[in-house]
Amino acid sequence: MRTEPIPKLEDCWFYHVMDLPGIGTVDHFGSWDLRGRFDEYTGNVSLKGKSLVDVGTASGFLTFEAEKRGAIVTSFDVPSGDTVNVDPGTNAAAKRAEILKLHNSYDLAHKLYQSQAKRAFGDACELSKHVAPHDIVLIAQMLVHVRDPLLVLQEACKVAKEKLIVVEGSFDHPEPIAKFYGAQFPGTNSWWHLSSTLYRDALSLFGFTVTMSGYSTYQCNHPAARGMQQIWTFVAERSQPSAPHLSIN
Repeated sequence: MRTEPIPKLEDCWFYHVMDLPGIGTVDHFGSWDLRGRFDEYTGNVSLKGKSLVDVGTASGFLTFEAEKRGAIVTSFDVPSGDTVNVDPGTNAAAKRAEILKLHNSYDLAHKLYQSQAKRAFGDACELSKHVAPHDIVLIAQMLVHVRDPLLVLQEACKVAKEKLIVVEGSFDHPEPIAKFYGAQFPGTNSWWHLSSTLYRDALSLFGFTVTMSGYSTYQCNHPAARGMQQIWTFVAERSQPSAPHLSIN
């Protein structure tokens, strides 16, 4: 049986700081360091025996941590050539090369951790076309990188049978509003932060009730936002029956 070669470390870029078996700590440009804080980061949701989709898996840190807690995981990410959500200040060729290095980092970590996670590629705005329903959908710090975060949320709600976990920059406001970050951080593919009220209202519209929300600070190593950054966690539970799911060919 033919197996794919393990990517070389120099051909990888890790979105998260990770401790890899046989290699040690990898801490690359722009990495987030969530080590030891996965449970807090994901709202302390019990994952044992649950099927979970990790949307925007990047290097797979959250996938592998979820597996350690007994989840059956599908890692979902953009294909290598995808540049649909980049802003005009982004070098498209450089972005494609970055995505390839992200894919390599996932492949390397997947092999070293002996992960059983499955993988799927596609546009998160069409998530329900690419993955079957899972108990839990986890969307962590990827909504800021898409032009239409509400469409991604709606698709995630189609796939989540029980719970949706969203981890993202947000802010308290009594109105369901969003802040535009594209002009503030050109070239970083940052688009929107949604208010906590907007999350609650939108998820209610899509059949989910936010049962837990809160925030903490986490270490970011990106030059544009280096230091401890405030990140919110929203846990929502299905409050309406799910619609019939189309079969995936």
